[in-house]
Amino acid sequence: MRIIIAIILTCFFTYGCSDNVTSPEVPYSNLLELNGLIDSLGGDCSGVIVRTRQLGIINFNEFSDLKFELNNSSDADMASVQVYYIEADQTNYLLNIEGFKIPETKVVNISSPGLVRELYLRITLKSSVCTGHIYHLSVRDFKLNAK
Repeated sequence: MRIIIAIILTCFFTYGCSDNVTSPEVPYSNLLELNGLIDSLGGDCSGVIVRTRQLGIINFNEFSDLKFELNNSSDADMASVQVYYIEADQTNYLLNIEGFKIPETKVVNISSPGLVRELYLRITLKSSVCTGHIYHLSVRDFKLNAK
């Protein structure tokens, strides 16, 4: 009987008092959310169509990580979606997704630039294939979260 009690106490002290303390996961804060259709373009291969819109001034100073989420679709092989800011006359891309082939949801995690800047969204419709087909690009449900 003493052996059983000694085994139970050994197990209790060995496994019951471990230092496996985990810190809670820091949740993401919602910095920007645009629901529904944000923008779309349609055209043939005869030219490049570009549209840019302001997303607002965002303060990244308090955050170390960013998470972009957006739904997009395009049948043009050279379409792109970019999120950027301008500093000292230089374009700095936070998000640059190119070459859509099928509808998809994108989640992109990056480090925060740690500054306060006006953000821009630029979509570009371009195709290398000329068949007379009208190509499309759409961006929906844009979210920017930070932690």
